[in-house]
Amino acid sequence: MNGLIIKVPYVSLWDGGVEITTSAKLNLKTGALTDIETVDPADRVQVCEREYIILNDDQIDTLWDENHGYWVQLHNGQVGPCTENYAAHREAMADLSIADVVKITDYVAVLSQFLNDGNEVLDDMDSILAPFEVVINTLRTPETCRHQDCGCYLYKSDLPQYDYVCPECDENF
Repeated sequence: MNGLIIKVPYVSLWDGGVEITTSAKLNLKTGALTDIETVDPADRVQVCEREYIILNDDQIDTLWDENHGYWVQLHNGQVGPCTENYAAHREAMADLSIADVVKITDYVAVLSQFLNDGNEVLDDMDSILAPFEVVINTLRTPETCRHQDCGCYLYKSDLPQYDYVCPECDENF
């Protein structure tokens, strides 16, 4: 756990330009800020206009509420700091790609063809595959793979530097 907590510069901006930099500890999994170093600015400042940390040369605004204390938003769409379990969930799911989802869904569909129509395994298959099909339909594009004679539909890429991924070739474009 200690490797997930780092020391970061904590900056407060006062009275239209007075900048005070101290330090804080940031939990990289949850976004929680602790051990914020404070200084007595004496009488030279009145109104704090902004507080932020510096992480990888980026300024990330700090947030505060009575339930969570000080924190920063590290996860897209995350409101409030996340729990350790949620962070572990996000980390585990990060390695699951759209190519994986397409491949397992296709694999299950092929395996189901070897079962008799009355087999109870088939009873729940539609409801089990439904959430995967929602993801597949959401991420599928009208573009097709540019590799040789693949011709597979391309999906929105799970890598930020690419637009598309081919689940058949497992190649990004």
